[in-house]
Formats: sequence, structure tokens, C-alpha cells
Amino acid sequence: MIDGLTATWVSNTDTLKEIELRETVSQIQQDGLVLSVILVVGPPDPNALSYLVPRSVFERGLAVHVGALSTRGANTTPDVNELLDEILNILEVMNPHEIVVFICDTQDTLTAAVNLMGL
Repeated sequence: MIDGLTATWVSNTDTLKEIELRETVSQIQQDGLVLSVILVVGPPDPNALSYLVPRSVFERGLAVHVGALSTRGANTTPDVNELLDEILNILEVMNPHEIVVFICDTQDTLTAAVNLMGL
């Protein structure tokens, strides 16, 4: 789980995982940070977005950030701390209601990222 953020599923298919991250806020504070995180498995190439992510994601009219998550080695279990650092590097520069697409090198990396978000 990422400190201060609560994760909920938006979409959970075999090929695409979309998660909403919402800032944990007090009952007094009504508006908190809300981010959309999309995880897919594919090559670490921004051009791959055209066939990995539905066009409707880009038609939402929101800024879309792109990041690559990798285990950096064949048959390597994802390093959870390294994955968390890579995820946080992008989340920290995002504004409310923006979208980030993480292209994961393997299904294991994608699963580890989902687990880091608390799902």
C-alpha cells in the first residue's frame, strides 16, 4: 500500500488493470487527491500505447503520464522497493485527476505493482 492513498479497482481485465488512487482525507476535508493508474504488460516503448491502452483513456481530456516498470533481468522476482520508487517518482509529479500508464515488462511486475497499491 502506498502511504496516504487508498486504491480501488476501476477495471480489472486480463490485459489492463485500472486503479483509482485516492488520498486518505479526514471527514472535515472533502476534496483530496485522486489519480488514475493503468497497468499493462508490453514493451517499454511509448508508441506501444496505441495498441495497449484503449483510445477512450486518451479521450478523457486529462493529462496522461507514461512510465515503464521492469525487473531489469530475466527470471528475476520484482524488487518491491525498486518498483515502489519507480511508481512514486511519477505519482509525486502528478496533479489531481491525471492518469498514469505504467507499461510493465512482465506479468509478475504488473502483479507486484498491483500488490504495492494495496489490491
